[in-house]
Amino acid sequence: MKNFIRCALALAAAWTLAQVNSISFAQILDEGGGGRRDVVLTIHADGSCEVQNLSVMSRPVLEQQLRMMEMEQKMEEAGEGGDMTQMANLQAQAKTNTFTDEELKEKYIALTERQSSMMEEDTAKPNVVVDKDHVTVTAKMSFASIKEMLQNRTAPGLVESSFLYIQNMRFEQDTNGHLMLTLSPNPWLKRQMKSMRTQWKMTGISGELKFVFPGKVLSSGLPETQTNATWITVDSKKDESLDALAKLYDGPVVITAEPAGLTLKEPLELSKLRPRNGRTGEMGGDLPITEGATGFIAQAEGISTTTLHVFPGGESYFKEGNMPFGGQAGTMVHAKLFAPKGRSLQSVTDVKLLAATDDKGRPVAAGKNEEGEEMNSYAYVQSGMDEGQETAGAEMQLRLELPQPDAQAIDEVSAEAVAVTAGSWKEMTLTNITETSTNEFDIGAALPGAKLVLSKITMKNNMLSMQGKMIGPATVKNLTIQVKIPGREQRNYFNFSGGNVSAKDGETTRGFNVNGSVFNMNGEKSPGSYQLLIRYPEDLKRERVNFKLKGLDLL
Repeated sequence: MKNFIRCALALAAAWTLAQVNSISFAQILDEGGGGRRDVVLTIHADGSCEVQNLSVMSRPVLEQQLRMMEMEQKMEEAGEGGDMTQMANLQAQAKTNTFTDEELKEKYIALTERQSSMMEEDTAKPNVVVDKDHVTVTAKMSFASIKEMLQNRTAPGLVESSFLYIQNMRFEQDTNGHLMLTLSPNPWLKRQMKSMRTQWKMTGISGELKFVFPGKVLSSGLPETQTNATWITVDSKKDESLDALAKLYDGPVVITAEPAGLTLKEPLELSKLRPRNGRTGEMGGDLPITEGATGFIAQAEGISTTTLHVFPGGESYFKEGNMPFGGQAGTMVHAKLFAPKGRSLQSVTDVKLLAATDDKGRPVAAGKNEEGEEMNSYAYVQSGMDEGQETAGAEMQLRLELPQPDAQAIDEVSAEAVAVTAGSWKEMTLTNITETSTNEFDIGAALPGAKLVLSKITMKNNMLSMQGKMIGPATVKNLTIQVKIPGREQRNYFNFSGGNVSAKDGETTRGFNVNGSVFNMNGEKSPGSYQLLIRYPEDLKRERVNFKLKGLDLL
């Protein structure tokens, strides 16, 4: 194995504070337009919950952002064929266009719908009120359970505010049966508090973050508590308000409340329920885990080590919160996991390092972050390709600490993971799909009682994008889609990604996106019509896989 040693002295670092649910609101703050954001998370005794969001934005700044986004979209549509005069005209239009109240409202709603579509999530349509100086947006999302909320890609971002950036949320019941919520703010921002306070004051933000529980709040790390509610109110014009906010970044914020009948069977944690690749409702995710799986093959692909050398005088740089270019010091083992013969991997989750030793028999610990917590290892299965891609295996990365300086190899790595594999498939094909095919299709031949709705098909710069949803029984989340181009025998590089899964009145809905290039290997464009191969796995297994990697040379 080749050893890659990267020694870095970090000279600068950048951090972008982005909010997943409302890019426009973050842009308003960046432009110094001020604003207010109130967020309320309410948890009910039956486990259902809802997130309510109110945002007040500066109208002039929002208008400017929308103009610039329109200009960028038009320039993109003009493509390489647009000349310099055309580009200049588009820029001039972006500066001079004015919007009526109704136009501004429609454009903002269209923006949020486009963002929601890109994230493959179903979100409630916001209520937008426009006046002379401000744009006020209210939105509400409801969920059948806490777990469903945490799995939704946009909901945790709604709980975030413009001043408290939450890295993780954990719901559990303590030894007394009380409901306990632990909020873990981003620890890196604690070291940036001086610059953060300056930013908050410059933008003039304000807002409130409130949690409402089914029972009485017994203790809270938030400043204000009354009966079953606890909250923090921030006004960046008041130093005492910012002092209270800064304290929240000192460590996890813990809230304990009476359950009032609410029971959690197990802890629910954002970092574990939301996969690294962002997809929810993974195929086979609700199946019981079978122990002692056989036939899997693990193969080491490489190993890299990252060391950090701080030159004299550089300590102060890192104390100010700057990040090293080379990343955190440690060892990364790259590997692949292959399914047993005749089966294909659909997902690999819960990758965990069990043990590792160097060539001298000394243990090598699992990698830890700056807070001393064990860093997650992870795996990625590329989905949605044609059948020839299904044997490619899952890419895995295992994080370790640096071995001793005199070590020449990592002798053995023991690890485990949970793998979902499929055997036989039930298939059907939809033909003659074009850019105008925004219809409902019966796909009961693949899964009885299921239907597919295509909501949008676009073709830009020779890239095809399809958006839609599949509706039917709970197992609709196990369906996959492959794009076929008539007359082509070679592989079609289209990626299928499933979005949020929701259930209502006994019916399950799963959003999806399909994206890819319409060129074939010879550079020829597609004929303009496509086929959709709908596949349903008739034999799914969810198994815990134990594997070992040996002889990873460091020299």
